[in-house]
Amino acid sequence: MSLYVSQGMDPAPLNGRIIECTWSNEVNMWAFHRIREDKTEPNASHVYSKVVGSIRDNIKEEELLNYLTTCFLKSDAYESDRKRVPPELMPAMPAEEKEGQEGVDGPSVPPDAAGPAKRKASESSQGVEEGSAKR
Repeated sequence: MSLYVSQGMDPAPLNGRIIECTWSNEVNMWAFHRIREDKTEPNASHVYSKVVGSIRDNIKEEELLNYLTTCFLKSDAYESDRKRVPPELMPAMPAEEKEGQEGVDGPSVPPDAAGPAKRKASESSQGVEEGSAKR
């Protein structure tokens, strides 16, 4: 596996260290971001595979936020949470849902029919580093 490092950077000190990388479309390879001094073990291979899948899905921040907002506003699973949010702080329904267009996870449904979200937020937004792996 190739790793892109900034011009003039010696990659030798990275050998055997846990590093965080981001995918660079410019050079079509993983690019060094930083050394992970806070980690003693690399991510498991299945975590790496999920991160790569998420990168390929190319979900934009706005899409994810709209999806999470829609889930919060429609899903019965968040009913008790919605009751604690003051009306002036309650998020607005994303425009795509207001217009009745299909959202990130399928067609719009009435609030009472939504039930649990089809795709959990934790599956949409993995809380892991992009391409963190032991080199």
